[in-house]
Amino acid sequence: MFLGNVISEEYELEYGRDCLEMHLGAVEPGERALVVDDLIATGGTLCAAMKLLERAGAEVVECACVIELPDLKVCI
Repeated sequence: MFLGNVISEEYELEYGRDCLEMHLGAVEPGERALVVDDLIATGGTLCAAMKLLERAGAEVVECACVIELPDLKVCI
């Protein structure tokens, strides 16, 4: 199956490296984007997502991180 052209961005994990990919055309140049990540550890996923969007021409206007620590009864 042909999925189209993608761009990729490698990033550091606390235990290695990984890569995010995004289809070209997923965003249009000049579009505004909000990046939501599920957890900040190294910040690698968040930064990689921002770089991909910016490389595609989007403007990242806000970032948010969501985390829930049920044992500590904390939800941010």
